[in-house]
Amino acid sequence: MKEQHQKPIYNKIVAAIPHSVSKARYFNLNDNIALTAQIKEWTDWFTDELFVTDTPGVTAIIGNISRFECDLERLEGEHDRIGKFLLAGSDNRLKEEASKKSAWRNLCLAEWYRYRAEILSAASEENTLIIDCHSFPCDYSPDVDICIGFNEDGSKPSENTIRIVSDIFKEAGYSVALNHPYSNAIAPIEYVGDSLMIEINKRTYMNEKTLQKNNNFNRLKDRIASVYAALLGWARRCDTGAVRGKYYGKINTDNFN
Repeated sequence: MKEQHQKPIYNKIVAAIPHSVSKARYFNLNDNIALTAQIKEWTDWFTDELFVTDTPGVTAIIGNISRFECDLERLEGEHDRIGKFLLAGSDNRLKEEASKKSAWRNLCLAEWYRYRAEILSAASEENTLIIDCHSFPCDYSPDVDICIGFNEDGSKPSENTIRIVSDIFKEAGYSVALNHPYSNAIAPIEYVGDSLMIEINKRTYMNEKTLQKNNNFNRLKDRIASVYAALLGWARRCDTGAVRGKYYGKINTDNFN
């Protein structure tokens, strides 16, 4: 029976990766023991590798500043985008020092605007999906491997899209939850289109104590590539519509029609 690529749901995917950077650029955070522990725990380690692919139709936008200097995910109008943990922490010395560094503050805000401008530029094509790419500490929700998040507004993808993403992970044995333990997905005010968040439990791909990848890293990366393939129509199906030979590995671009 003749195989054909499934009909694409999206023409393009923008993988937005905001929190993969651990090292501070503008502010010395290394001498604060409590903050160093939080950096280790809350940096989205290796997401700039997990979600990056050579799949045609996927563009990655990677933040280049630590979330501890500037939280690129803060919404427009929230009380402060600067150093979510830095300014919200209990170390008043750090707060006072940061508040005096207006030039540093402006540099951080510039990173916030740059990141969102790059997402908007990459997502300007019609029928684009933004995937908000994150990871979370195992202890935060040990019963969930993959969290799929979305907004309850016009940026929410169809139920079919959510089901496809969920099923691809479930078929590989991952436990999946919707909007738990995290909800929503980045959708800049000017953006008109769908947005979906994928949060990965760190235990599925790394050792959280040593900060090293584990043996399942490539398996998970391939599964994410399968999500891209399915949403962009690169997954192969037979002409009756029944799934046959689902794609779960590296894409061979020589077979594209």
